[in-house]
Amino acid sequence: MHSVRLRRLWLTAACAVACVMGTGAARADLVLSMTSASAGAGGSGSFDVVLADTGGDFNVAGFNFEITTSDTAVTFTDITINTVAAPYIFAGDSLLAAPVTGSILENPPSTAQDAQAGDVTADFTNKAIADGDEVGLGHVLFTIAPGASPGPVSIDFGSATSLSDAGGNLIAFDNSGGTLTITGGTVATPEPAMTGVLGLALIIGLISRRRLYLNK
Repeated sequence: MHSVRLRRLWLTAACAVACVMGTGAARADLVLSMTSASAGAGGSGSFDVVLADTGGDFNVAGFNFEITTSDTAVTFTDITINTVAAPYIFAGDSLLAAPVTGSILENPPSTAQDAQAGDVTADFTNKAIADGDEVGLGHVLFTIAPGASPGPVSIDFGSATSLSDAGGNLIAFDNSGGTLTITGGTVATPEPAMTGVLGLALIIGLISRRRLYLNK
């Protein structure tokens, strides 16, 4: 219970500072992005939110990010530290991740099409991000509603997205949204055993019809 209260307090404070101060001028050498993902209607999938350093050295002690979509066929179900595209930024030093699942989803205020997550180093010290580094900030899980129309779905970063150092200073960065692709449904094919039964039934039917014809 204490960790949940601490989590909410820290994330609320971070969001409030970001909203008042903004993230400053965007930096093309520190970019927040999403990996591509796809899933069929009625299915599920995942993608990673990653931070890439393409120039300079940075110190990060906390982050917050918000992802949004206007497509109601997509539902964000969880955000964890189990990133795949790049090592998690605070691996082994996370304060806010759930012990078993590794979830960093903030719920509330997360909703189906607007999810927020955040974390901070357990010892409140900086994590050094060097030129050329790429780290994961979250592994996003989602589902697609049955009957959803195939096609691309835009995923954007919301205004609650921010980075900060151990001193609470906001770090400027650039960000680019991502695209989730809803694929077409697959046509079910008969099982091999069923195919054999159907073939045998067809042959028996043809033989029976031939016998009836010859007996006329």
